[in-house]
Amino acid sequence: MAPAAAALVAATLLLPLQPVLAASWPTAVECDPGCGPSNSCCDHDKCSSEYPVSTKVKGDCCFLWVGDCHTCCKAPPAPPRPPPPAPPGRALPPVPPAPPMPPLRPTAGAPRPHLVLFVVDDMGWAALGARNPGHVLTPNMDREASNGIMLERHYTYRWCSPTRSSLMTGRLPYHVLQSTNYVERRYNMIAAKLKQVGYSTHQFGKWHMGAVAPWMTPHGRGFDTSLGYLSGGEDHYTQIQRGNIFGGVGVDLYETDAPAYTHNGTYACYTYNDAILKTIALAHNQPVPLFLYIALQVR
Repeated sequence: MAPAAAALVAATLLLPLQPVLAASWPTAVECDPGCGPSNSCCDHDKCSSEYPVSTKVKGDCCFLWVGDCHTCCKAPPAPPRPPPPAPPGRALPPVPPAPPMPPLRPTAGAPRPHLVLFVVDDMGWAALGARNPGHVLTPNMDREASNGIMLERHYTYRWCSPTRSSLMTGRLPYHVLQSTNYVERRYNMIAAKLKQVGYSTHQFGKWHMGAVAPWMTPHGRGFDTSLGYLSGGEDHYTQIQRGNIFGGVGVDLYETDAPAYTHNGTYACYTYNDAILKTIALAHNQPVPLFLYIALQVR
């Protein structure tokens, strides 16, 4: 394109912007028409997205190019920028304090056996040697099944979190965690009730019943100690969680009331197994009964 034609096109495109600038700057003052590359009212180069396109800001002035000439106008101060929008996420609604638990006293002479409760995530019905002999090797669980009772007509919810929430509270999944990501504070959990009758309570592995406030953690819901992850899944070896529950990628490993620093980087089941054995050893020959809630992730 010839220089003359280019100048004509530029002038045609830029001329309509004059009323835009006038409308944008109704209080513009000290306008000084002139031609040439410089003007006395402008001191240094500066680009700004706050002014309309096709303008160059120099100091507090604006050059509006019209053909071969420009007009230098001192612009009024730019209006303050609005605060950035809050990052996306689900704000935690105001939560009233938990209501007091109804009193529960142990019955005189009643047995208080140690209780060990395993909850295994994503384990199929046939992924047990007792149900699939010759194809699955689970000798320890098979031994317990042969010495205990197999509940063959009990069902769980189709998702893991409502199932474990129902188990911990004794309420239907619809009422506890079918449509939220935490168990409401007004529902008591089994660990808190067992503490009322003298049990020492401990949680290991997956929690997935609340993670964004201290009262949602295992320790906040009645467990004396805990070691595990608060979300719904993580890497078995690095303990890294890649979901959006915490707003990003990070290590999800919690010990009672604080992050479990130095514990990650080991295959998770080994870490939990060592912690379980230590807990049992510390309670050995003690009069206080144990409640161990062990929730493992298979896949």
